[in-house]
Amino acid sequence: LCTWLNSWWVDLPGNAKLACLGFMIFGCGCEMAGITVSRAIAKWFAGKEMALAMGLEMAIARLGVFAVFWLSPIVANGSLFGGGVPASVAFCTVLLLIGLINFIVFSIMDKKLDNQTDAVENSSSEDEEFKFSDIGKIFSSKMFWIIALLCVLYYSAIFPFQRYSTNFLECTLNIPASEASQLFSWFPILAMILTPFLGSFIDYKGKGASMLMYGALIMIICHLSFAFLLPAFPSKWLALCIIVILGVSFSLVPAALWPSVPKVIDGKILGSAYALIFWIQNIGLCFVPKIIGNVLSATNASNIENGLPYDYTTCMIIFASFGVIAFILGVLLGLFKKIFHVDTDPKVDKVREVLSGANCGGCGLAGCDAFAGAVVKGDAPVNGCVAGGSECATKVAEILGQAGVEVKPQIAVLACQGSKDCAVDKGEYIGVKTCKAANLVMNGTKLCAFG
Repeated sequence: LCTWLNSWWVDLPGNAKLACLGFMIFGCGCEMAGITVSRAIAKWFAGKEMALAMGLEMAIARLGVFAVFWLSPIVANGSLFGGGVPASVAFCTVLLLIGLINFIVFSIMDKKLDNQTDAVENSSSEDEEFKFSDIGKIFSSKMFWIIALLCVLYYSAIFPFQRYSTNFLECTLNIPASEASQLFSWFPILAMILTPFLGSFIDYKGKGASMLMYGALIMIICHLSFAFLLPAFPSKWLALCIIVILGVSFSLVPAALWPSVPKVIDGKILGSAYALIFWIQNIGLCFVPKIIGNVLSATNASNIENGLPYDYTTCMIIFASFGVIAFILGVLLGLFKKIFHVDTDPKVDKVREVLSGANCGGCGLAGCDAFAGAVVKGDAPVNGCVAGGSECATKVAEILGQAGVEVKPQIAVLACQGSKDCAVDKGEYIGVKTCKAANLVMNGTKLCAFG
């Protein structure tokens, strides 16, 4: 195998070609996992704190990035598990097995959710199956293209920079590679802390387009600081400050970007939309590192010959230019939202403010937002918020101009006073194993209406 791999494209060793193949396969798995996670969160938290849920998911991912920068040198150098390639592969295999166990647990829980909501029985397979016409629907959305292009530009200025960051700090600050790696490991820390709070802010206050613009602006300032300020004043503390501030950008943009997709794309084709965004993003992530590498080689020809550190000024300006275009797209996104904004009844927001905010679903709807809209339309009772109780119901009635309406609290009462000998079964039910289906067929399994 090695002989054959070394027989073509001789500039790249055979073992490197094999590593590239493995990385491609692993990358496909990562993308599928990312699409599945995004779609699952949108499904589980529809009408609830979706942005908060996505923020928590991203915070855990940022913790993983932090751990990678610290643990990779330790595992590779032999401080853990003996070091070398076998130790690295074994360590990653353990992590993947943990991920597999979590996926199995999630699959079981997701299946139970489908059964509880009757998703399996009540949704036709025709609606759920992928159709090529779905791609046309997604591509015809102007908002989708703005989000997708903003995504590819922003992440093209973040992830490729991560690949070069260790060497950049090593060359600029004249420090060892291990120390440079640990210094940049603080990049996701502030993002990890802020993203859930920013997600919660979006759930209740909105301002997603503004957050995208602020995030892009901060990224521009940070990359220009890396280009001009840090080389002029090489200091670890200055580098750490810029890195941490860049982490703020890395919390603002993703916290607003990913929850915005379900708002512009139909839920039935949401998985396809996320897949296409990942596809467009990966086009940028495929070519940008190559472009940066070529630029780095072209602008450092004399440094390479004389064994001097690399000068990353031009590369940082390129990263900053991506941020400029992303900022412009953020402005366009904000304009489109205003142009296509649909005014809602102000009573909906007032009702939403007095509800419990538990998003428990006790009202029989998806969450507090759904209940607020329904009660204003007259499709839900004013005392439908179980968690809020009678006090909440009174406030809702006042907002809707029903102050004179008597609001009676809902209290669960056990009407059945008999045992199983008294409340006998009508018969044995054999059919779709859900309570709703059984109730539709038999109107309950007991002869006693209260049993």
